[in-house]
Amino acid sequence: MNWKDSLRTLYQTTYHATSLIASKAFEMMDTVKTRIDIGRRNKKCRLLYGEIGETIYRQGGGGGEIPRFRQEIRPLDDELFTATRENNQLEQEIAYLSRELREAKRRHSLNYSKELEERIHPLRDRLHTTNKKISHLKGILRNLYEQMGEYAYQNRLPDPELNHLFQEIDDLKNEINELLAELDRRNQVRSLRRQNDRQEVYQRIRSLFTSRPGAPTTEREVILNLPPPGRNQTDNSVRTCPYCLTAIQPAERTIVCPVCETPHHEECWRDNGGCSVFGCRGRA
Repeated sequence: MNWKDSLRTLYQTTYHATSLIASKAFEMMDTVKTRIDIGRRNKKCRLLYGEIGETIYRQGGGGGEIPRFRQEIRPLDDELFTATRENNQLEQEIAYLSRELREAKRRHSLNYSKELEERIHPLRDRLHTTNKKISHLKGILRNLYEQMGEYAYQNRLPDPELNHLFQEIDDLKNEINELLAELDRRNQVRSLRRQNDRQEVYQRIRSLFTSRPGAPTTEREVILNLPPPGRNQTDNSVRTCPYCLTAIQPAERTIVCPVCETPHHEECWRDNGGCSVFGCRGRA
């Protein structure tokens, strides 16, 4: 096999490695999509848990840990009701004062407009604080409802109104298990394929390259495991420049690499900044 065939094989190996990278990218996209689907189903399960918990709380009754959940939820629910009522009152008052302010500005009542603005500003601050409090309480209650709903689902509390919700969660969990099994199967196949592909690529590269004999292990250079162009050729043979891949005529000025002894056109050598043989670092 001559050096051109060697380079052709090298290009094929590079193309093969690039194809492997592309296939792995598509596999990764499929994995991400599967994980997103699992996350969406888990989120829907949490919403159903919350719906179950809120239904149980509104209905009353229930055994086991349900009374404890209800005891934690009741004061928070009362506090949320009070904060929501205060929030509605503030919004109504701000809306009324804002209409008065627009009317005062229309009549050019500067003093009255300033007075209204001074009254509206603290109300808006209170409204902002109340909104933050409501959001915080809703978050705590949502977490408690989900916990209570999950407890009810795991213990299958006897309630005809909750059976359809339990069944919906069962269906979602079955879908999640199927997706997880598919994900695990892909990971196993990908791991085996990655190992086989890596071995195949390494074997191809090892068949093309070897270490420079006699060099220290830490400073070994990878070079073609074939005689470079121009080496071991008689003086009467036509030499080929590895940079431009054209024959070197006897009348042309040449530079021979001091490392691998490969002749180059002088112009090609200077254009490349040194030896153009892959792996050789020869410089003038």
